[in-house]
Amino acid sequence: MPVVTINGGFPTGSVMVGKQVAKILGIDYVDSLILMEASRKIGTPVEALASKEQARPTRLGDRVARIMVTFLERSAATGATGDPYLTPGMYDIMSKTYESMAEEPSTKARELTDKAFVDVVSEVARELAEHGNVVIIGRGGNIVLRDMPKVLHVGLVAPMETRIKWIMENDRVDRREAEVLAQQRAQGRIAFFRKFFKVDADDPLLFHMVINTGLVSVDEAAYVIADAARRRG
Repeated sequence: MPVVTINGGFPTGSVMVGKQVAKILGIDYVDSLILMEASRKIGTPVEALASKEQARPTRLGDRVARIMVTFLERSAATGATGDPYLTPGMYDIMSKTYESMAEEPSTKARELTDKAFVDVVSEVARELAEHGNVVIIGRGGNIVLRDMPKVLHVGLVAPMETRIKWIMENDRVDRREAEVLAQQRAQGRIAFFRKFFKVDADDPLLFHMVINTGLVSVDEAAYVIADAARRRG
C-alpha cells in the first residue's frame, strides 16, 4: 500500500511526476485541484449534511470531501475550530496560492482561517495515508506525515534557469516576466512553509530522496520514485 508525498518549488514538475508515479503504481493522486474540488462540495452546512446521507463515495474528490466534512463537523462539536464554515469559505481557503496565504496580514480572523487550512489539509493527508495507495502533491504532505511509517517523501528541485524556461513555455510569457514569476513563487513557497509549518521548505532532511528534474526526465524520476515506494511500502 504505497504512499508518496512529492513537494518542490515551482515549477519542478511535481504534478507531471506525481501523476506518472500514480499511473505506474495504479494508485490515487491528490493535489491542490482535488482539494479545491472537494472543498467546493462543502460550501454550506446544508450541502455537508446532504453529502453524509449519500452512499459511500467512490470518486476520489467525493471521498476527500467526506473526510473534510467529517473532520469539520467533529471539530465544531468539540469546539476545536469554532465555525467549520469559515468566511470566506473552505473553497476559497483551499484555492489560495502559497504566495497569497503567506503574505496576508495576521489578524484573529486570519489566524482562525490559517488554522482551519492546516487542520483540514493535515486530516485529509493522514486519512488518505492510513488507507494507503495514494500520491499526495504539495501542501506540506511531507511535514504532516513525517511521523507516519512507510510513507515515502520526495523533494523535487530544478535549476532556476530550467524553471524560467518551463514558465515561459507553459505560461506563454517572455523571459523577464518568467523570471519575476519564478522568484515570486519561490519566495512565496518558502514563506508559506515557514508560516504554516515552521520549517525550511527546501531542507533536504525533510525528504527520503531529492531529485533534480533539470537533469532527469519526468519518466525517469517517476520510475525511481515508484520503485522506492514499492520497496518502502
